[in-house]
Amino acid sequence: MGAGKTEMQGYDPFGSLLPGRNYSSANYRFGFQGQVKDDEVYGATGTSYALEYRMHDARVGRFWSLDPLAAKYPWNSPYAFSENRVIDGVELEGLEVVSVHGDAQGFYKFVSGSASAGMMFDREGMAAFVSPGVAVGYGVGASVGGGVSFSGVPKLENLGGLGWTIGGSVNAAVGVSFSVDGTTDGKYGGTTVGLSAGAGAGFFAGGTYTAQTKKVTYKEVAQSIAGPNATPEEVNGLANDMFSQFKELAIKGATQALADQDTRIMGLRGKLGLLQDIQKKGLQDFAVPGLQEAQNELNSAIEHRGVLEQQLEDVKSMKLEE
Repeated sequence: MGAGKTEMQGYDPFGSLLPGRNYSSANYRFGFQGQVKDDEVYGATGTSYALEYRMHDARVGRFWSLDPLAAKYPWNSPYAFSENRVIDGVELEGLEVVSVHGDAQGFYKFVSGSASAGMMFDREGMAAFVSPGVAVGYGVGASVGGGVSFSGVPKLENLGGLGWTIGGSVNAAVGVSFSVDGTTDGKYGGTTVGLSAGAGAGFFAGGTYTAQTKKVTYKEVAQSIAGPNATPEEVNGLANDMFSQFKELAIKGATQALADQDTRIMGLRGKLGLLQDIQKKGLQDFAVPGLQEAQNELNSAIEHRGVLEQQLEDVKSMKLEE
């Protein structure tokens, strides 16, 4: 053992220690994937880890409790560690990415073109990005503006490459735009809300491509700003200030997405109520077209509201990665 070594470990894929291939000093708290060890649970080193939101049992490769984001990812087991991808993946702890951007968009009949550029932020750091897109839909007009995107991805790297978007824009001097966005693999989705200036209206569905720079951490940015002579306390303080600004944006984005969903639910309730009134007014033997579809659409919107509500709670509880 070299002087100063605090830990040398050999792990199986889910984090259990390999017999005879490990050493750890008594005062070193961290283990597999840099997570905090909780050896008191089973009385043995490397058998249990305290992640930020849940406890992980490394002996069976499972969490003890449900994934707090389980509703967002129904294809995954709510107890699985790292989605059972223990060779090419690490366990993510459920943070969403926020991006702040400027936008330009144009509609002409059945074709829409757009471009966005700005900064993405997650709990670890930030990166610049540009995202052009082409869509089909219907509308006439043009607008420029900016907005905030709240994406249900754990890290901003997940947003690179091809994606899709569905939404609409209404402008009369000043207007608003709204879209639902996602990655082409179907794993992640989110919402974008923006303000814009221009004239016209339209709706669209199409594809985008996002290119981004290498991510730099908040501490790296803070160190660059503070200079080489800054103390660790000064650097950490500046990094925490930047992270707090990101968190504030994330809360605003999540809150806006929830408010927009409430507005949508209100409209769907009105639509359903109208169809139900038609059904009641002496037309019980006549199947009102669209009644069941309206009910299903409302149920789906209410379910999605629960997902957005959980996202807001997750963002409120997030902390700066050390």
